[in-house]
Amino acid sequence: MDTLFFVKTTMSKKMKFFTAVFFLSNLLLIKAQTKDTLKELRRPDCTEYDKKIEQAYHKLIEDSKTIDYSGLKDLIVENINPNNFKYDNLKIYLKKVRTICGAEIDFSMCSPKKNLMDPLYNETIFWDEETIIGINEKLNRNLIFAVKYYGFGNSEAFVSNEEYGKRYTTNKLREYITHQKKGIYQERSFYYLPSGRNTKIDIENSDYLSLQFRNYAADIIVVKYEINYADFFKAFQYKNNEWEEIDNKEEFKF
Repeated sequence: MDTLFFVKTTMSKKMKFFTAVFFLSNLLLIKAQTKDTLKELRRPDCTEYDKKIEQAYHKLIEDSKTIDYSGLKDLIVENINPNNFKYDNLKIYLKKVRTICGAEIDFSMCSPKKNLMDPLYNETIFWDEETIIGINEKLNRNLIFAVKYYGFGNSEAFVSNEEYGKRYTTNKLREYITHQKKGIYQERSFYYLPSGRNTKIDIENSDYLSLQFRNYAADIIVVKYEINYADFFKAFQYKNNEWEEIDNKEEFKF
């Protein structure tokens, strides 16, 4: 009986050992194959692609040197339709930030090293004290200021002097916002510019507005007005030393 027990125990230990070796070997093999695959994916030849992107970026920058953007802000604000809002409170998303996870990155494709989407005119350039006051006067609503995160997670951060609230806003804009009225929502501080109607501030019953931009050749700026998950596009072109609205072609939409 003892001999039989010894043999069974020995065989059991050997089986566990060989099983462990088998799984470890397979794990190392898969890891090596994954590493080799990633190595291949990380090495596309992007020489020509980078060259084309650089040329397009250079042309966009050069062509913009004769453009006066000062009149564009008023035209953008003018094209906000008050009928698209239903509440007395409006969250202004000064920036929308798409967050991603590593699995979404395709290393087999070339990606631009230059910003061709909005290097000339973007959210950072548009949002300032002037445009905020203009929107407040046009819509006559309480304006609440935040940054929106979407994609891999969905959240918002109110603009404040706290470190998390400092992201994606200029010091000058944040200085202006944090000198407005202050409120508390779910233990978080927020700032708002009140309407002229003295309406109650209400975070939960509020609309939202986000403006995003694309810069195109021929001195064209396209604005996406995102209002409560609906997108409205407007295209503007600089002609004869002034900005004017032009037909919004399908290829301008993004």
